[in-house]
Amino acid sequence: MKNDYTSKLNCLVLPRITSKMPMTDIGISTWKFPSDVVLADRDFSKPAPVDILLGAEIFFEILILERYVCKGLPVLQNTKLGYILSGKLHHSYVKDYKRQCHSFFVQTDSLHHIMEWFWSIEEMANKILTKEEKACERHFELNTRRLETSRYEVRLPLSDSADKLVDSYNTAKAKFLTLEQRLLKQPQLKKDYSDFLEEYVQLGHMSPLCEADVRKESPKFYMPHHAVLQPS
Repeated sequence: MKNDYTSKLNCLVLPRITSKMPMTDIGISTWKFPSDVVLADRDFSKPAPVDILLGAEIFFEILILERYVCKGLPVLQNTKLGYILSGKLHHSYVKDYKRQCHSFFVQTDSLHHIMEWFWSIEEMANKILTKEEKACERHFELNTRRLETSRYEVRLPLSDSADKLVDSYNTAKAKFLTLEQRLLKQPQLKKDYSDFLEEYVQLGHMSPLCEADVRKESPKFYMPHHAVLQPS
């Protein structure tokens, strides 16, 4: 890059913009570039896929006044991305020369109809929901909300009343002590596990319980947790 130029674009994402450009190698061994020229694409002479097709509004925005013109060669034009080459080229520089024609055409209305057709055949047939499925859908509608951070929060569904939860503290504590002994024997695992939990806290996925919360008489469930190592 020639500088820190950036621009925000709205793009259509396509499987392929066009065929490789140039379509064949260009012989540039005899070309002499000025010492101050920094090319936007150093491999412009070799066939390669087109990554992005910029519109005219961006093209004229990135242009800079400096340019070099040499008879029989493309114009060397400076831009905010570096120098680019454009214009007529004598066929003697082109290996396997043949006439080439590029055409770009996007019909968004047709694309819209294709997508409508796709979704119409993908629609699921009306399904009669069971009592449990209806309850689950109702729970999602009543207990899902969007946070200020743009994340979504939904309460854990219960198949029965929370009052029927059994005491889970002692079981969870016993498993925690077992995990603690395992981590003492594996320092690296302990560090990775601690970093993971700290990251969870920083991201707001969990928070420590205060003493008052523990003493509340409301139903509660202690969920055991253990470290799972997935070697790369």
